[in-house]
Amino acid sequence: MLLELLRAKGEYILLGDFNLYHFFWGGIAVISTDNMVDDLIYAIETASLSLAIEVGMKMWAKGMLRSILDLVFTSLWITNRLL
Repeated sequence: MLLELLRAKGEYILLGDFNLYHFFWGGIAVISTDNMVDDLIYAIETASLSLAIEVGMKMWAKGMLRSILDLVFTSLWITNRLL
């Protein structure tokens, strides 16, 4: 369904609390990935979206645990206008 939406002409900001682990956004600290992440990566690559946060930027913490769960992807036109 996501890919169908992203195929429509336009500019996109895709953001959310995906709860998916992958080195693509988590950096080298990610030691295991979620199986569902492949569908998300396929959708963002097919729609030519770019990660709009710093790779490895920790957004969640509990004690010594740190993680990146909230993700932001943008289309090229928007990416080029980010600070």
